[in-house]
Amino acid sequence: MSFVDSICPLLDFLLNNMNCPSLIIPLLRNIIMTWNDFIFSEKGTNYKIRHVAFWIIFSIIFFLQSIVPLHISDFSGYALYEHAFLSVIFYIPVCIISVYAFEYFLLQCLQKKRYLILIFRCIVLIGAIFLLNLLVSTLFLLKICHCSFASITFRKLFGYAFINTSHALAISLLILGFSFTKNWFLERKEIKNLTKQKIQNELQTYKANIYPEKSLM
Repeated sequence: MSFVDSICPLLDFLLNNMNCPSLIIPLLRNIIMTWNDFIFSEKGTNYKIRHVAFWIIFSIIFFLQSIVPLHISDFSGYALYEHAFLSVIFYIPVCIISVYAFEYFLLQCLQKKRYLILIFRCIVLIGAIFLLNLLVSTLFLLKICHCSFASITFRKLFGYAFINTSHALAISLLILGFSFTKNWFLERKEIKNLTKQKIQNELQTYKANIYPEKSLM
């Protein structure tokens, strides 16, 4: 039984007891089915729209959390929002690389329970993402400070790289967990459908053996 199959009867029961208009029930049912297809479908259009929508929303959230004023008066200045926008431009690509690298290199190991390979690849990926963030942080600081490379302290560079590596790892682990759960759900659904089909085929074969004259009609 899928998520839609399980939630729709409950929705019908609640809305009927709440005396809702009859048009609302099919409307909500269609919304749930559309949302279910949008989340779980691997078709080209839904897949691309889902990923684009996610990164747009994530970029907006990243922009907002990058607005860190030191004083109230900073809100009226242009530099605060410029820094936040540059943070999106420089660091979102690292997050995107991190998410798809985690999914490509770790998801299969997680599904097949190859935990030693999973740990090794995870360590390598974390190191690579941190080194990439060191490079990106260097370019970011050179852009916003308008200074020379020699004037950038390693402590400041390490701080920026560490914070944004934490952001990249957090969203990568979140998406990895979602992908693992989604694949597990779809796999269980496929097993149930195959089991149901097998039972139906065996039942038809059994009936054909008992009533051969009907199977010939």
